[in-house]
Amino acid sequence: MERELQRTGWFAFAAVPSWSSKSSVDTERARYIAAGLQLELGHLDDAERRIATLEQSYRTHPDDSYLWRAWLETYKARIARLRGQLPKAESLARAALAALQERHATPVYLVGTTRELAKCLIDEHRYEEARPFVEQTRKLVTASHGTGDEVAWVDLMSAEIEAGIGHRDAARAQAEQVRDVLENYPGEIEARKRVAALLARTASKTTRSK
Repeated sequence: MERELQRTGWFAFAAVPSWSSKSSVDTERARYIAAGLQLELGHLDDAERRIATLEQSYRTHPDDSYLWRAWLETYKARIARLRGQLPKAESLARAALAALQERHATPVYLVGTTRELAKCLIDEHRYEEARPFVEQTRKLVTASHGTGDEVAWVDLMSAEIEAGIGHRDAARAQAEQVRDVLENYPGEIEARKRVAALLARTASKTTRSK
């Protein structure tokens, strides 16, 4: 599983421009990817320590490292969300998204942060506020020719909103489709956990009793 995550992570960020011509770039990128892997695996304390190290390193780089700094803020938002610190998570995600938008980041660089903000709002049960960010994520994924797992994340968040506003059958049907797609993406651990929880939550009484 961890090897699959590492493979996916490296390919996902292979095209990200470096902020420096120094030979340390690959090392810093590896540390960034490793922090993401630790988050996916639920190793929040380890990820937090790695993020702190990266933040210290980025203070010595030119201003064009804004992408990496904004993504680290997104990672910090995710840590806060997974710890149940939802107002803090939302605040961090909003700040990171604003930083990216201020620099006119292209869709491929906005997807993850916009999605994280949507997840924060969903987890706060603020479904109508979350919906525009889910749809914005969908547009960004389409514009950046996103992968199947990125599309599945959008569909999952949409299903979570439907469940939250009481449309259980529609939510379950969409969640089942997402579950099938995610069979091809074993590295999407959080998404797979969320879809399993959604399916359990939307199961009929007959299904639960079997």
